Amino acid sequence: MSLIRFQYNSHHKILTAAALIAISVWQFWGRNTGEEYYPNGQIKQEGGMLHNKNHGVWTWYYPSGAVRMKGKFENGKRVGKWVFNDKKGRTSAEGTYHND
Repeated sequence: MSLIRFQYNSHHKILTAAALIAISVWQFWGRNTGEEYYPNGQIKQEGGMLHNKNHGVWTWYYPSGAVRMKGKFENGKRVGKWVFNDKKGRTSAEGTYHND
């Protein structure tokens, strides 16, 4: 079963159904944002969207909630410094991207 959280201004609504996809995108205070959740409800990834492409800072998480990796997108392409962590949240690698 997948979870999707739709957020409309200050109201939250959580829907669960086998047919739903575990990704949600919504507009909040004029910004597009997206989130994906693990089946247990733990956040898997979150970040900004622009014209249906990843844009701005994105963060991925392990099922435990520790940060897996974090980096920035511009119009769907990785840019700048990205940090990759192990399952305990310790930095294991870093890299710099240029429109990748």
